Amino acid sequence: MATAEPQALEYEVDDRGRERLKYREEGWNTWVWKGTEETTCAPYEINYVQGGEAGVPIVLVHGFGAHAYHWRYQFPELAKKHKVYSLCLLGYGWSPKAVVPYSMDIWGQQVADFIAEVVQEPAVVCGNSIGGVASLRAASLNQEMVKGLVLLNAAGNFEAVPLSEEERAELEAIAEEKKKGLGGWLASAFQKIASGLIFLSTKSRIGPILKQVYHDEQQVDDDLVRSIQTPAKDPQALAAFREISMQQARIRTTVPEMLDLCKEQLPVLILWGQKDPWMTPARGDSVNRVCEEKGLECEFIPLEAGHCPQDDNPDAVNKELLKWVADRFE
Repeated sequence: MATAEPQALEYEVDDRGRERLKYREEGWNTWVWKGTEETTCAPYEINYVQGGEAGVPIVLVHGFGAHAYHWRYQFPELAKKHKVYSLCLLGYGWSPKAVVPYSMDIWGQQVADFIAEVVQEPAVVCGNSIGGVASLRAASLNQEMVKGLVLLNAAGNFEAVPLSEEERAELEAIAEEKKKGLGGWLASAFQKIASGLIFLSTKSRIGPILKQVYHDEQQVDDDLVRSIQTPAKDPQALAAFREISMQQARIRTTVPEMLDLCKEQLPVLILWGQKDPWMTPARGDSVNRVCEEKGLECEFIPLEAGHCPQDDNPDAVNKELLKWVADRFE
C-alpha cells in the first residue's frame, strides 16, 4: 500500500529548453511491498514517482544501476495525457538495498504487485535494459493487468532454449554441489571480491561509464551522476550489489518462457537505440523477431540513441510512446 498522498511533482527546464522532473535527494513516494518468498526481510518501503490524473496508466521500469528518476524527461510530457508511475526496483535507487537472492522473478513480481496495489488498473508497462525483462516477467505473471509492453534496449536472452523440468533439476543439483566444500567456498569468496572491485570501480567512474553508453554525452549531467552516486553510499549497497551481480545465475524462468506466458497477441512496442554498444542493433532485430514468432503484436522503431533512449533522446521516445499508446488504447 502507498503510505501517503502522492508527492506533488516539481519540474525544471534543462539547458536545451526541455522540461524534466526536478531531482529530489530524498526521493518521492513510498509503497510498502510485502516481497516474495525469497525476500525474507520484507516488507520493504519502495520509492516511486507518480504524476498525471487521467488516461491510460503507464508504468516505467528502469535498468541496471538506475532508478525511478531515470525517467525524468517522460513525466512532463506523458503526465499531460496519462497517469504515469516510475518505481525503484528493490536494491536500486531510493528503495532498500536488501541483501536477498535477486532474480528477474523477484523484480517481475515487484512490478506486478505495484500495478495491482498502487496503479490498481491495467497499465502499459515500459522497461529499459533489465527493466525490460522485469516488465516482461510482470506481464507473464499477471496477464490481465498488463495491457501493453514497451521494451527499450531490453537485456535478457530472448533466444534461450527453454529447459525441461529434468534439465532444470539437473542444473540446480550441479549448482548446489558446487557450493559444497572448499571449491564452493573459494568460488563464493572470489565472487565477493570481484563484485566488490567492480562496485568500487563503477562508483568512482559513473560519469565516464554513462558517457560510454549514451549517444548524446551532454545528457550525462550532474543531477544524473549524483542520482546514481547517492544510493551507492548506502551501507548495504555493496552487499546488495554482490547479490544483484549474481542474478543471471538464478534464472528460473527463461525469457522465451516468459513470452509464452504472456496473453495472446499482447501489443509490444520495441524502441531501440541504434548507438548502444551493449545491446546492438542486431540484438534489437533479434528481440523483435523472437517476440513476433511468439505471436505478440510487435512494432519496432529504431532511435538515434544509446543504451538508455528515454534519457538519451527523450523527445523521440516521448513522441513514439504517446503515438503508440493513442493508436492502441485510446
